[in-house]
Amino acid sequence: MEEGRTSCKLPRIALSVATALTVLGLLYLATGQKEPRYQGKTAKQWFREWVTTRVPPKDYYAAMRELAPASVDYLALAAKGSPVQRAKRGLWEKLPPFLQRRFPQPFRPEVVQFYALRTLLELGQLAERAVPALVICLKDRDSSVRAMASQALGEFL
Repeated sequence: MEEGRTSCKLPRIALSVATALTVLGLLYLATGQKEPRYQGKTAKQWFREWVTTRVPPKDYYAAMRELAPASVDYLALAAKGSPVQRAKRGLWEKLPPFLQRRFPQPFRPEVVQFYALRTLLELGQLAERAVPALVICLKDRDSSVRAMASQALGEFL
């Protein structure tokens, strides 16, 4: 008898949980901050386009200036480097050639860092809030990242 009651409660509990999660999701979407956009693209989209094509898109620096401080925060995060990105790249490099052909080659983390630092350098005083990230970059294992971070820090002295 007790077993039948428990099995009837499970669908009700699952429905209640699903409803609560849906309501919370809708509230998050309704109240969540929207990322600022310039010509319809976020700072992340502008930056990824540059990293992907290896050429800064037209209006790239104007976009990053207009999107500051959000662009500066994103670039500071990218400049510090991602352990996940490093691990992903390291794993890809260890794959046999037939598997490497099946998966896209991840970006080299130091290239992403270098582009982020170069942009912060171009932003000049607008990028002042990125100073803590630049200090972290001074300890990076890649010498080009350290050099670019040092140059960018020189803008604030």
